[in-house]
Amino acid sequence: MDDLKWFIGFLIFFIIAWVMGGGVMRDVASPFIAPPVPVGERSSATKTGSLPKDLKAIAEKSGASSLKGVLELSVNNYGSASAAEEYITLQLSESASARVLLTGMTIKSDASGRSATVGKGAYLPQQGTVNAEEPVYLEPGGTAFVVTGRSPTGSSFRVNKCTGYFEQFQNFVPQLPIECPLPKKEPLPPPPNSLSDACLEYIDNMRRCRIEPNPPETLGEECRRFIRDSFTYPRCVVAHKSDPDFYKNEWHLYLSRDLPLWKSTREVIKLFDATGKPVDAVTY
Repeated sequence: MDDLKWFIGFLIFFIIAWVMGGGVMRDVASPFIAPPVPVGERSSATKTGSLPKDLKAIAEKSGASSLKGVLELSVNNYGSASAAEEYITLQLSESASARVLLTGMTIKSDASGRSATVGKGAYLPQQGTVNAEEPVYLEPGGTAFVVTGRSPTGSSFRVNKCTGYFEQFQNFVPQLPIECPLPKKEPLPPPPNSLSDACLEYIDNMRRCRIEPNPPETLGEECRRFIRDSFTYPRCVVAHKSDPDFYKNEWHLYLSRDLPLWKSTREVIKLFDATGKPVDAVTY
């Protein structure tokens, strides 16, 4: 009986102490150690880092190329019946911070799955010989034409002040710039020479970037020999390769395919850098 009284007394004391301490309202009013997590979300104890760095990390993780928005792709003569006439254009922004390596880039069709990789090219093309090729770099503001077909010269090449001579007997798509120095601006043979007034007048009327394999006999042999030997691609290169404006910011690159690569309609062509990251795409 005494034990029962002691138990009842202890229980009454505990209830009184609990009520005086706040009771049920204590649990309701007390703050959370951490706020509740909304349904469907994960909790995060801390937030650190900066937005630019985070965005850069996301871009790298997602596979975006650093060339995106800097190197642009466009398609020309797509759906052509000839691989020699089908080409794409790569244009590097003038605001680019450095030159860009094109060798190793891949161009791919989403529609057909066909693809091609940009190869090497000749920095200074030569005639009548196998050209030494090297990795192709495009300078800021430069243009590269990537032709599906084969090169008329046998290799990809950088355009220079004299390459317009190639156009006389070969067909280039797109056409090469015709910017060779005018014959009348070139140095004459040192005196004494027997170039007649008729010879000099003939030279004054000669067009740029054209050889004359058979000048008129009436000009005399010395004049004819001078014209044949002086106004050619090799002589132009020797005379002007040290000019500050000799090399142009333009490349003609060839994929050496016999058939066109791109569809005429419902096509998506993508450009990937050498690491496989997407750079640009064209849809038509």
